[in-house]
Amino acid sequence: MRCPCCKMTDVARAEAVWEQNTHAGSSRTTGIGIGIGGISVGAGKTKSRSASLAAAALAPPKDTRSKWLALTILGALFIVPLFLTVPMWLYSRGTYKTALEGWKRTWYCLRCGTKGDQSAFDEGQASVQFTPY
Repeated sequence: MRCPCCKMTDVARAEAVWEQNTHAGSSRTTGIGIGIGGISVGAGKTKSRSASLAAAALAPPKDTRSKWLALTILGALFIVPLFLTVPMWLYSRGTYKTALEGWKRTWYCLRCGTKGDQSAFDEGQASVQFTPY
């Protein structure tokens, strides 16, 4: 498989680029403090995710289904007509699945930054020219 723009073979699926260039981390901390008011104990937990510019640009689509589900529940609690919120939740569910399937078919050139559907890379036609910087 070759890039349709630069004709090089350094291409990878967007999903693979995103997974290889992101890092998730977490840390925990505890402490004891002594002051005028007495002794205090504290603890904390942090989660983080870092990504390269290319990986950030090739991130998977965001799942908005939980937002619409929460809105539907709130709508039921506050007697907002459900005929407004339920269809939006159903719509967002289908939209997310379509976007995720499209993302999984996306390929990326590691040399020039072109991204597109696998068929564009097979046929040698770029659908989108993309520069991550």
